[in-house]
Amino acid sequence: MKIYDKEFLVAVFMDRYIKSTVISIERLCALEESANALYDRVGKIEFRKYANVTPESIREYLKD
Repeated sequence: MKIYDKEFLVAVFMDRYIKSTVISIERLCALEESANALYDRVGKIEFRKYANVTPESIREYLKD
C-alpha cells in the first residue's frame, strides 16, 4: 500500500475543481486553504472520507 502525504491528497482533491472555468482563482485559493485546514483538523483517513479522495480519484489524478 502506497502512503500519500498531505500535499498529494489535497492536490487530488483540488484537481476536480482546478479544471473548472467558472471558479475564480480567489475561490480556488480559499478552497485549498479550507482543505488544508480540514486535513490538519481531522487527519489523513477522515480527510480522505470527507473530501472523497478515493483510489479511483487518485488514479484519475495520476493519469493527467
